[in-house]
Amino acid sequence: MSATRRRFNLRRRLTRDFAHPAFDIGKLKLAAHVREELERAGIAAQSIRCKSGGTHTNSNTARIIVKLHDLDFHLDLSARDVEDCEAIVAGETWHAIHAFIGRLKGAGTP
Repeated sequence: MSATRRRFNLRRRLTRDFAHPAFDIGKLKLAAHVREELERAGIAAQSIRCKSGGTHTNSNTARIIVKLHDLDFHLDLSARDVEDCEAIVAGETWHAIHAFIGRLKGAGTP
């Protein structure tokens, strides 16, 4: 199944079962997009999480955390970027994710 089709199915399931805010749907879609980009780059991550709120981030920020070689790497995105993830294939958010993947490639193996 193509990545586009998986994203469409995810969104359809989420909107059918629950009324989620755009921010929550965006966090899920961003985590899925980062996973696809990691696979495309040949990086085997141990885990991928997307969190917001709490001690280290405020509620208007989504933090994507990728565990690689027992180390956590993170990328913070604003609520606007998360909610506008429909246009993730271009623009500032895509460039931020691309740079993040490049940083992970540079981490190499220990």
